[in-house]
Amino acid sequence: MVSSPFYLVLIIYVSQRLECYGLLRRFLKIQCIEFEVSQWSPSPSSPAALRALASELHIYVPWITRVIFIHDFERSVVTAVDGIFRVDLEVNTDLLWREK
Repeated sequence: MVSSPFYLVLIIYVSQRLECYGLLRRFLKIQCIEFEVSQWSPSPSSPAALRALASELHIYVPWITRVIFIHDFERSVVTAVDGIFRVDLEVNTDLLWREK
């Protein structure tokens, strides 16, 4: 049986993120997660900030390989390549959820 990836979209506040990471550890099939960060202060908008947050998440939930950050309806995709998170500019975010 081939397992398909499980995707989850979350709206969390910066002060809740460590609690969220702990809860995510229960979902062993999650490979991609989406965070709405428009209300965060300060808002993570630079590539370095996005990579740092994805790397922090990876410490707690190492099986997640793609993190999508939404800031004011703009999506930024951060993908793990050989264990290093990079902002992925080539991903078509409109078709992202149709991937299998």
